[in-house]
Amino acid sequence: YRIITTDQYLSGNIDVPNMSLGKYIINANIPIDLKPLIKLRKLGPSIAYAQDTVTYTILIRNDGNISIDSTIVTDSLDVAMQYVDAGAKRSMLIEHTGSRIIWHVEHVDSLAGDSLWVKVKFADTLKSQRTVTNTVFLTSDKSSQIDTNTTTQVLLPELQSEKQAFLKNIDIGDVETYRIKVTNNTPALTLKNIQVADYIPFGFKYLSGST
Repeated sequence: YRIITTDQYLSGNIDVPNMSLGKYIINANIPIDLKPLIKLRKLGPSIAYAQDTVTYTILIRNDGNISIDSTIVTDSLDVAMQYVDAGAKRSMLIEHTGSRIIWHVEHVDSLAGDSLWVKVKFADTLKSQRTVTNTVFLTSDKSSQIDTNTTTQVLLPELQSEKQAFLKNIDIGDVETYRIKVTNNTPALTLKNIQVADYIPFGFKYLSGST
């Protein structure tokens, strides 16, 4: 049979009947090794684009045989990330200072867990694509510091422009029409507020254009 204990020792004797040899008395003073077994995971998108707003989830699980207290989770955001919001599955104190978010999880029962989240926006000032590695740390009263991380490849939108002239040769007084074609080659991303600038060379005068 199976038993479970909530104390440090199982104490007492067990009578084991035996038809031919009588009874044996077995000492059941069994020491129990009490320790937490903390698992920490951070989940988020593997690919994002500059200016995207994404949510990362932090999962805590205590598979040990004792609860933990004074549990604190700290997440320091990469310089390419801008803090938007943070929360948790249950109510707890959450501090945000600059690029650092601190969750005061406090108590986590044995064979239980918690779920936290942070929402960030990737900066629109990136000049080239980069891989962002974000690490989160957990400390408690009964465990050493543990950490985990997740990586996101941040891509830049890819636009292509093409300019065509209708006339190959013109004389003074001729009206030339130019057509500018802009193509969004960014996979699965709709771009908005695109601005196109064109400079008219000396000797030409602007007449009209599309809007």
